[in-house]
Amino acid sequence: MKKMFFSSLFAMLMLVVCQNETAYAQKKATDAKASDVTVHEFQKMKTPPVYPGGIAKFYTAVFKAVKYPEAAAKDHKQGTVVVSFVIEKDGSMANFSVDKKLGYGTDEAAISALKSAKKWNPGKVDGKAVRVKMNVPVKFSLAS
Repeated sequence: MKKMFFSSLFAMLMLVVCQNETAYAQKKATDAKASDVTVHEFQKMKTPPVYPGGIAKFYTAVFKAVKYPEAAAKDHKQGTVVVSFVIEKDGSMANFSVDKKLGYGTDEAAISALKSAKKWNPGKVDGKAVRVKMNVPVKFSLAS
């Protein structure tokens, strides 16, 4: 009788341990998925993303890639388009959206110029690469 009691007790203990391990593994997987979709703000990061050669090189590359849309030039449309995007864990840029529009094809031209830039060195939190949101102004100005 004692042997059967201890066997049952042992089986119940093993069941509890297995359930705890399963719950822990599920929580860890859920936490990992959450960190994969979390997007950090560039301004609040201790280790933000870095463009190869620095931010000045980034703006130079974007400026050189901007194609002034014919419709905007024809109508003398000038101003600034503000585009936000996410720098992914691998340094690529994604999820482009126009936060401040100018119209006349300038919004699309700004995104196209940004897409032509090189990959970034990703931002990091606790030594791990993370997704980071960035906002960039793209200026459209006609030479006088």
